[in-house]
Amino acid sequence: MKHEIFGLDFSAAADPGEKIWISKGHLKKDEIVLEYTESAKALWGSLISKEDYYTKIRDLVLENPSGVFGMDFSFNLPEECRAGATWKDFICSIRRNFLNAEDFRAHCLKMTGGREKRRKVELDMGAPLSPYNLWIYKQTYHGMRDILSPLMDSASIVPYTKALTERPWILEVYPGLILKERDLYIPYKGTGHNKSTKSQNRELIVDEVTSKSVDGVDLKVDKSFIAKMKENSGGDALDSFMALLVTYRFYKQFITNEKLF
Repeated sequence: MKHEIFGLDFSAAADPGEKIWISKGHLKKDEIVLEYTESAKALWGSLISKEDYYTKIRDLVLENPSGVFGMDFSFNLPEECRAGATWKDFICSIRRNFLNAEDFRAHCLKMTGGREKRRKVELDMGAPLSPYNLWIYKQTYHGMRDILSPLMDSASIVPYTKALTERPWILEVYPGLILKERDLYIPYKGTGHNKSTKSQNRELIVDEVTSKSVDGVDLKVDKSFIAKMKENSGGDALDSFMALLVTYRFYKQFITNEKLF
């Protein structure tokens, strides 16, 4: 039984300290107690490069063998993009096979005839973008290269590798699933056009997702964390919390019937 639930809002920005957010909750019998919602910069300070932040993420995973980590980047690609390789072989060879994220995206487009193809899981969950879409291909590439590949033999990347109780578990999650099922798929990120509306929407969403139980457990969320989610205009703090909620759902689903997607 896992007791620590983490939701991670990932970023491949050049300086992701304020873009990567992590929420940690402690799972009790009928309650999830939120322990923190923080940016990577708040947790680890100002680091030199994004690779340094990725090292800290990997360290966090390995330091919590009783943890389940939900991360919001794509763990896999359409089958054509792997060109016959197994999932594990593709992930473990990604650094060797691709010079950079642009090379990775060019390969995916070539293998799919120039189409931005979505996987079945993205279609089922209503995720709007392909893993190598122009907006998120860097996130997919760095997530695979800098998180999954180095942790392949020390964490369970569920459902792609065997879920071992003595190892931390890593799951792919889509935070927007919470918004879709609660009919709250409304703009809430950014400070530009319609800033006031987005801020009001973010407050509405935060109040909704922090005040109600989720999948049979109550939520205990300190007011300071609620304020932080509302104040973070980029929506990354809120996304990390919603990632935590989806992580708990997928974890519960997996231990019940050993099937995710």
